[in-house]
Amino acid sequence: MIIKLIQYAHVISIIIFYLSGCGTVTQIQKTGHENEYVINRDDKSIFGTLDTVKETAHKEAINFCHLINKEFKENYSIDKSRAIMVWPETTLYFTCFDSKSKKIKE
Repeated sequence: MIIKLIQYAHVISIIIFYLSGCGTVTQIQKTGHENEYVINRDDKSIFGTLDTVKETAHKEAINFCHLINKEFKENYSIDKSRAIMVWPETTLYFTCFDSKSKKIKE
């Protein structure tokens, strides 16, 4: 009986491992343009969606800007939706600007 339970637990843990998948976490990087940064996020789990990946990237970008006492502004993003052998992915380009500055490049 105990051996059967251990076998089931082993099989279940393998299934959970494969279903959980993994996402890529990279650091936020400067692009070379003034105050512009880029962040890339994806989700290789079976439950990952483009909306959740974009939401995660936005939250991290906003937190990053606030950490350096600046405000967040999205410049643009490059998105990939889920398809066969394609995971949801977003590459977000954003600017951190001084909120006291009146001049913000649009």
